[in-house]
Parts: sequence; C-alpha cells; structure tokens
Amino acid sequence: MVVTSPTYYGVLSDVPAIAELCHRHGAALVVDGAHGAHLPMLGENPYRGADFAVVSAHKTLRAPGQTALLFANGCTLDELQGASMLFATSSPSYVMMAALDALRPWCQGEGKARYRKTAERTAALRRDYPALTEENCPLDPCRLTLCVPDGDGLSRALMERGIYPEMADRGHVVLILTEADGEASFARLRAALDGLGLRGQARRTAPAPALPSLPEQVCTPRGALLAPAEPVPWECAPGRVAAEQLAPYPPGVPVVAPGERITKKVLDYLNEMGYNKQCISVLREAP
Repeated sequence: MVVTSPTYYGVLSDVPAIAELCHRHGAALVVDGAHGAHLPMLGENPYRGADFAVVSAHKTLRAPGQTALLFANGCTLDELQGASMLFATSSPSYVMMAALDALRPWCQGEGKARYRKTAERTAALRRDYPALTEENCPLDPCRLTLCVPDGDGLSRALMERGIYPEMADRGHVVLILTEADGEASFARLRAALDGLGLRGQARRTAPAPALPSLPEQVCTPRGALLAPAEPVPWECAPGRVAAEQLAPYPPGVPVVAPGERITKKVLDYLNEMGYNKQCISVLREAP
C-alpha cells in the first residue's frame, strides 16, 4: 500500500491508522513523503507505523537537488542494501551523500527554530486569508493552500506581483513556505494578497469536474508505445487510440494511458482541469 503524505495541498494522512489496517491484512505500508522532510523538525512524527517512508530532502531542506532519504522499520540495513542492488548505480554521488550528512546538525539545531517560526507565520496567514486550516483536515504546518473561485487567475495575478506559487488549479493556489522565507518574504506575500483583496474573504472553491468513465483499453501500453504513431490536433483526438499518457500534474495519475481510446468526455474533463495540448500522439491505425 502506497500513500502520499503530505499531499500537494498539504493534507496529512493518518499514517498510524492506515499502517494498522495494512498490517492486519499482511500488507506493507510505504509513505511517499516527498514534501515532508521538514516535518520531524516541527515535532511531528508523520511516518509512525509505516514500513517505509521516502522523503525528498531537496524540496524543503537545505539539500542539493535529487537528494532523498529512506526511512525503514522492521528491515535490516543488510536487507535494504541487498534490495537496492536491483536498481542502484555503481557510481553514486558522494557529493550528494556528504551534503545530507552535513545537513544533519543543522536539522537538529538551527533548522528547528527556523522552521517553527515559519510554521507560526503560516498559521497567521491561514487566519487572515481564505485557506485550508486544521479545522478542515490535518495539514503540513508550512503549507498555505488558498481556497478561491479562480485559482488559475489568482496564480497569474500573484506572479505579476513577483510571487510564484508552487501550483494552482480551478479552486486552489498552493504556496510552500520554508525556513528560507524570512520576515521580508512573508511581508511581500501579505502585501500581494492584500492588494488582491483577499484579506478576510471566506473560503470559496470552484467545484471539481466530474470524473469521466474509465477508457476502453484497445491494446496494451507496450503495444501502443511500439506501434507507429502520429500527432493530431486536440479536437481531432476523440475516437483515436492514445500513443502517450494524458496525465495532469499533480497528481500525475494518467487519465488516459497508452493503448486506451480517447473520448470527447475525457478531453472535456482535461479542459476543465486546465490541462490541454495543441497535439496528442495517437496510433496511426487501431489494432
């Protein structure tokens, strides 16, 4: 069983409860904690009960790009090393590994204080602006998810003011706040939100579009990837068989996979999600 916690919106799963359920049925629980490397510095134990958890140190800590950490319970180091031989390189980056080791004292000292201050400032933003709060669900203390009727429009307006959100969709704008964002950064964000008239507004989000039905599988993904393909305009794709995946990100889950038939309902859904392309790669001939 794999869960993502925190999600892109900052929502935290009840990992201990999920782990108990998994273990009751003989399953292992793996947590994709890509955006949660900083949580232990806030007194959180977001992976308690999980068998494995992977966090991307570079996303929220002072670590180089592509650095990550694996936490494991009930598994020896020898077992982990043996399993890693299935995919590990014989030429690892010692610079990256050394950087992670150098980061540890900072996480245990100065980093804790800086992240606690970031969490306090984020909580104050949630009180003043239309955002997800702990009243709605357990949240990453350093994630600000604004709930607005036009998330894409607000994101563009913020970027015009020099504020670059992590992501936006129809009803949300997500900002990841870290210890690197000091008092001046928070003041600049507040000025931008005030200038857009968001202070004191109630949370309002656009309704999510209804999910389309599962597409018809015409051939296997392998067959589609190896078959001759051609690009067609977006409006000409209905009825054709996809040679590529159509996957809005986040969450990166394909709405259509290679080998599945594209329908107008699927394209309407992707349009409502704000995901569209000029051309779509399709099979030249249906199998």
